[in-house]
Amino acid sequence: GQHKVVKGLNLQVDEGEIFGFLGRNGAGKSTLINMLTGIIRPTSGSFTLLGVPCPNSHIKKMIGVMPDYSVFYGNLTVL
Repeated sequence: GQHKVVKGLNLQVDEGEIFGFLGRNGAGKSTLINMLTGIIRPTSGSFTLLGVPCPNSHIKKMIGVMPDYSVFYGNLTVL
């Protein structure tokens, strides 16, 4: 079935502010970040960042993500 992870969210972050998402497993943190960056599309609704409809390539450059697991490959080397 369909499970609504992010529903009725209204968030305002002013220009220059730094913020993070905290919450339990399954709360929708990763889903929200993935929607902001365009990795997944919301089934309904819309959002803007700095007044620009998202996802947008200019806005994507302004979003940083710190995963909770290592994304580096330990078996790779550089010559």
